[in-house]
Amino acid sequence: MGKRLAESYPKFLFGAMIFLMVLSFVLSFTVFHSPDKAKIITVKKVNPVEDGFDQIMQATGNIRETLRLKKIVDSISAKKHLTGADSALLDSALDRLSKIHQSLQ
Repeated sequence: MGKRLAESYPKFLFGAMIFLMVLSFVLSFTVFHSPDKAKIITVKKVNPVEDGFDQIMQATGNIRETLRLKKIVDSISAKKHLTGADSALLDSALDRLSKIHQSLQ
């Protein structure tokens, strides 16, 4: 039945299809258009004392970590024979030292 209808009225169906596409286009920009949500600007209260204190605490933690890693590297380098675990520990300590050094720059 649908095939007979399409064969009988091809221009009407083509016109209806074009009309529906134009109607969809118009409705998508008018009725169904959702307004952009207003961007909420949040203002973070900046407290320079807390900010400075946090930086001091981070620097202190980095110094402690560096000293701990330096002791590990010194104790491993003082050994005459290294095991696989020593090599892995030395490698991880040196990697961590390089990450700390990169974070300071």
